[in-house]
Formats: sequence, structure tokens, C-alpha cells
Amino acid sequence: VHGCPVPCSGNAQRPPNSGTGRTSMNAPLHIPMTLPLDSSLLLAGRTPDEILAAWRTKLARIRTAGGVAVLTTHPEPHFSGSREMRRVYAAFLSELAADKGLWVTTPTRLADHWRKRPPRR
Repeated sequence: VHGCPVPCSGNAQRPPNSGTGRTSMNAPLHIPMTLPLDSSLLLAGRTPDEILAAWRTKLARIRTAGGVAVLTTHPEPHFSGSREMRRVYAAFLSELAADKGLWVTTPTRLADHWRKRPPRR
């Protein structure tokens, strides 16, 4: 996980410093959803293969920016619970797991990692 030197999609953020010049390391960390939602793409009429392509494209942009990729899916049968969406979801997760250049983690571990970084000046 690398911070982005300018605000960009996928860059985990410490909360504002509330005028003290310092950021509370105990404050909640905002981790934005950065990959397109399955539900939004399906409702826009995208096919499962188009959704997989969109996830791959956005992940490549996030990697270039040194950001954090966050994927949220919905298990309902009319969203990612369908057979075709499960197929592309499994394919995408397999690609992520095989990529040794990615750190696949939980939000809690990401927050712990981020809080250990020295504050930006």
C-alpha cells in the first residue's frame, strides 16, 4: 500500500487535523470504495464480462496512483449472486490472489498499517 502524493481515488485518508496541526491517530480512517459497484454496473446494463473488464481497468489506474482498491459486491441472486457474476467475481479474486505485487488484506489491517505511518507534514 502506497500513499498518493495528490488526492486520488483509492488513497486512504487520515481525518482532518481539526486545526491543531496534528491528526489523531485514533480517529476513524476513511477507506473509500474505489472499484465500481456490481449493482451500479448491472443496473446500468453491463454484462458480467464488461464488469470484469471495468474492475481490471480501474484496478490498473489505482495501482498506477499507488492507491487502495476496495471492492464491494452484493450476494443477492440479482447482483453478484448470479451464476455468471460468481464466475467473473471468482476470476477477479483469483487474479488478485495470484498477483504477488498486491497486498490483499482486511480493512482492520489496512487501518493498522496506515496508522503506523509517520504523519505527513
